[in-house]
Amino acid sequence: MTSEEINHDRQKLSETLRNEVADDLGRLGLQVDTFKIQHVTDEVRYLDSISRVRIAEVLRDAEIAESNATREAEQAIAAAMTRGQVATERAGAAIAEKEAQLALVRAEFESRARSEEERTLAAAREAGDGRGEAADGEKGSRGAAARDRAGHPGPARGRGAGPEGGR
Repeated sequence: MTSEEINHDRQKLSETLRNEVADDLGRLGLQVDTFKIQHVTDEVRYLDSISRVRIAEVLRDAEIAESNATREAEQAIAAAMTRGQVATERAGAAIAEKEAQLALVRAEFESRARSEEERTLAAAREAGDGRGEAADGEKGSRGAAARDRAGHPGPARGRGAGPEGGR
């Protein structure tokens, strides 16, 4: 067996030793039931050196693996944060777009409501021409009734019922 095999494959070393000593011990009337190799050394400490090299390699590989895992985790976190920022910006843009659409719809409905209100007032004024300005509002109709009683003609029709008479 090579020194590396002795150092790494203790099971093979055990089997080889058992086979070597079994005949010699058998001639003496002895039998090997069990034995355990606890430690293997050599005079120049070559086997220890091999172990230290292997331990250094394992530690180096572990540090490299840890460094790679840390780097990959940091990259994954950065990518996730970037995706989150993009999603937030897209959501903000979508909200702004919907708010702009809502403002347009509100403006359109307000315009329609004003237009309808103006048409209603105009129709009421036209209907009020035949009934003594009753559709110009409560204040306007009271003023017209008071002017009629006082004998004043009042402002011209269609120009407004304010105190300035449409000037």
